[in-house]
Amino acid sequence: MDFSAPEYGQAGIYLIRNIKSGVVYIGSTRNFRQRWRQHRSKLLAGKHANRHLQNAWNRHGPDAFEWVMAEILPLDDALLKEREIHYLDMVYPDKRQKYNIALGPVGGHRPVFSDEMRANMSRATRRHGLSPAFRAFLEGQKGKPGKPANEVQRANLAKGLAKLQTPEVRERARLGQARRKLRELTEKERARAEARKGKPWTEAQRLGHERARERGRTPAQLAADERRRGTKQSPELVQARVDGVRRRYENDPDARERFSQAMREVHARKTPEQKADFAAKMSAWHKERREREARNRPATQPALFDAEE
Repeated sequence: MDFSAPEYGQAGIYLIRNIKSGVVYIGSTRNFRQRWRQHRSKLLAGKHANRHLQNAWNRHGPDAFEWVMAEILPLDDALLKEREIHYLDMVYPDKRQKYNIALGPVGGHRPVFSDEMRANMSRATRRHGLSPAFRAFLEGQKGKPGKPANEVQRANLAKGLAKLQTPEVRERARLGQARRKLRELTEKERARAEARKGKPWTEAQRLGHERARERGRTPAQLAADERRRGTKQSPELVQARVDGVRRRYENDPDARERFSQAMREVHARKTPEQKADFAAKMSAWHKERREREARNRPATQPALFDAEE
């Protein structure tokens, strides 16, 4: 059955008709296509709530039934209930003409009772109530523990728990929990972004953004640079970095030239002020290094750098 037509996505009254006997099942829905798929899935699985329709389906087969859109209606629950009751009571009044068990709408709808019906049900409940024997039985059950499980029930429970304790199940549970945490973190970040939307930047945020644009680094990277600034690296870390650079240059003879070319390109993109600042810093660094070498050099060792004139 082809449900690609647009009208199958609307609301209304539908019939599931047995072609051989003419008996129908009446229902209302918000979406014909979705409701028919639900009915068909349960009927094929043998789990339909209406036992009369399920038995007829099993006996005659799927080809003996057809889906009929009896009436297309607006998406209004009250109107859907009213028209379904009309079909149940007026169009198909004989119980032998329909598979429906309930006398009113049940397919996803909550029955609506009038005030008079509610009063009648309340009076009937108060009038009949519970029998004395049943009341005595309920009183005797108060405070009693539940019935203990027998050996077969214990074995079935142990078998079910063993299935839940396999490594595969544990791994799936771990991954599901990790995905939930990641989704929650993403939602929190989205909420923070929404809270910041429309607010002006602070002076520190603006300064950090400008510095990041100038240096091609993110504000988080700049913050990490500020934290590391002024801290001394251990000799082991310095030696490891030197060894790594030496190995890279030894394995790739062109690495030094590529590094020099990249530094020249970076230097060419700098403004005159940045170039002057860089030259002053390098001059001060070289002067400090020469002084440090002079202090630590033995009297017989030649100078590493020529002294400034």
